[in-house]
Amino acid sequence: MTNSHPGSPEAGRVTPPFAWMVLACLGVVDLVRGFLHTFLVEHSAVKIAGLNLAHSGQDQLLLLGSFGISNFLTGAIFIAVACQARQLVPTVLALIPLAYLLGFIALRLNDIAPEAAFPGRAFMLAYAGVCVLTFVASVAYARTQSAGASPRPESSPTLGRPARRVR
Repeated sequence: MTNSHPGSPEAGRVTPPFAWMVLACLGVVDLVRGFLHTFLVEHSAVKIAGLNLAHSGQDQLLLLGSFGISNFLTGAIFIAVACQARQLVPTVLALIPLAYLLGFIALRLNDIAPEAAFPGRAFMLAYAGVCVLTFVASVAYARTQSAGASPRPESSPTLGRPARRVR
């Protein structure tokens, strides 16, 4: 079973159902995170993130709220990909932890270290871990499916040749 149009470069790639279901669930999680970071921004900042809003509190809330906007975007995109472009699911699952890693490197290069307890760190690591595990499992699944698949018509040695008449 393929998840793409026959003429596309992705044709033949198998995306297992568990992979797109995980991405859809991550999309829902991001929508919830977006809601928390934007509509319940002060509660999220103080009670969840453990931020001290005594200094530059409005700036911190603005930044957290802006992060929430991007959560709405990623949540919607993850759900759209899971439902409409399943051949992209493994790629998206690989890009998520790579983006987290890139952000971590950038923060280190700028000597930025959290001053708050930042309990969301464990959640973010688990989130990235789910992405990595699902990506690896989906690649393994696709390999086992393609190894057991019958040859595609394009690889047939007689494709396009007229049949021989037997006398």
